[in-house]
Amino acid sequence: MKIKSHLRTLAINGNIHAQYQLAEKLARRRQNASSLREALTWLRKAASAGHRGAEYALGNWLIHGIVVKKNYKNAVKWLLRAARKASVEAQYDLAVCYAKGEGIRRNRQEALRWFKKAAALADPDAQFHVGQAYELGVGTTRNLRLSLNWFRKAASQGDVDAQWNVAVAYEHGAGVRANVKEAIRWYRKAAYQGDRQARLAIDELRDGGKPGDTTRRKKRVARKRGDRK
Repeated sequence: MKIKSHLRTLAINGNIHAQYQLAEKLARRRQNASSLREALTWLRKAASAGHRGAEYALGNWLIHGIVVKKNYKNAVKWLLRAARKASVEAQYDLAVCYAKGEGIRRNRQEALRWFKKAAALADPDAQFHVGQAYELGVGTTRNLRLSLNWFRKAASQGDVDAQWNVAVAYEHGAGVRANVKEAIRWYRKAAYQGDRQARLAIDELRDGGKPGDTTRRKKRVARKRGDRK
């Protein structure tokens, strides 16, 4: 209670970091409507004063309709402020807004640009989406080599779908020379995380599968992913 009382005093006196921290503490009381409303008040104060975390949080609340009505247009305004300050979460959500045309005109090139910014800050979901964009040619020219590079970055951080996609690339020679041993290595990483399809792929390849050969087994394809986390 003393900590919260101290935070409240600092917040009232205009300390934007205290305002944001107080909002976070109040927001944890999900079942308490009055606490959530107060959290929103402090978030708005901190965001208006330029606090990056508050700007992102306010944008996120507007996207998901937390306490306030969903308002994608206003959400984009706050996300853009935070994204320009290198908030990886804001960059990702802003990319999604551009990709889906939520609160702003749909623009796949801009979506990819913001996914790349978040990906450069090591966000695995963003890295996956950049890989997917290059694989499908969405917002850019199709490039399987670059697609594999980005999937590998996400896969190295434990993203199971990215691990599957890297394995598929090596299995079928998409953007890289086909290599069954390397495909099995990446399928094994996904299998260790409980991916049953990856386990089946390992068994089939061990039974004599050859790079690019689809006559004895069902052809596996790269996985796709929706935008919103």
